[in-house]
Amino acid sequence: MRPQFADLDADGHVDFLTGSYDGRIYLVRGGADGWTKPAALLDAQGNELRLGMYWDFAEKHWVTPSGLSFGERHAISVTTIDWDGDGDLDLVVGTDDAKLFRWTNLGARAKAAFAPTAEPVLVGKEPVVLTGGHSMPTAADWDQDGLVDLVVGTDDGAVRWLRNVGTKSAPVLEAPRELVAKAPETDAARSGKNVIVEVADLDGDGDLDLLVGDHEDEDVVDPRTAEEKEKSLELVKQFNPFTPDEKKALAGDEAAARKALGDARVEEYHALLKEMKRVAPPKVKLHARVWFHRRVREAESAMR
Repeated sequence: MRPQFADLDADGHVDFLTGSYDGRIYLVRGGADGWTKPAALLDAQGNELRLGMYWDFAEKHWVTPSGLSFGERHAISVTTIDWDGDGDLDLVVGTDDAKLFRWTNLGARAKAAFAPTAEPVLVGKEPVVLTGGHSMPTAADWDQDGLVDLVVGTDDGAVRWLRNVGTKSAPVLEAPRELVAKAPETDAARSGKNVIVEVADLDGDGDLDLLVGDHEDEDVVDPRTAEEKEKSLELVKQFNPFTPDEKKALAGDEAAARKALGDARVEEYHALLKEMKRVAPPKVKLHARVWFHRRVREAESAMR
């Protein structure tokens, strides 16, 4: 997920927004007393902004409501942009399958009212096509021509530029151009996969550069025997029937759990956890880094 900082309601305090894997876009408002609790962002009709499938926290299952045409896609990232040049902030979101959509703000700068449905971001007359997954867009005037473009990171490690060749009130995007190539399998000297990008003049030379965050799983050898792997799967099947309420009780006070569930159920739970830990797969090793990709003009490149 990629957080986006912006003064969404023009009250002089910075807010932040983020997409999520539960299918919602969340807003945390800033104020004189600090931050509010995260709340799902609503459309002009008072409904949660959703592309398609979302997690129902009350019923504990996924829901794909009728009337939403974007299926199982989740808006995992969001950036603010005045897409139509009317002075308020619209939203561009990235999805888990590397698509881009936008929500138009039908309200005003101080009081957002987002359209009930999102629209695909287009190149020409077709939706933008990006390789990789987990698109993470940011709005920036990369070519500094006065028009806001989109710069997008994806989980294959690439950073791509969608140039705006339209106008401030009617953007027209060109096909993606690669600013940073897909991540090679092994290259410790450059950014890796699953990238999030920010755009700024980081070295003060007047050009916009890229700040790229990555995170990757490192290959880990599984030392377990075939029997241990099979046993691990069997134990997980035995563990799954514990209900969310039971797990909540068992994760709390020991005496209260025994009183509520009985000694036998508590002992079974602890025995399963102990045995699962013994034959568990090795922990995934994760590294995360931030990289500075300095912009080099074509004229500079020719001199090198």
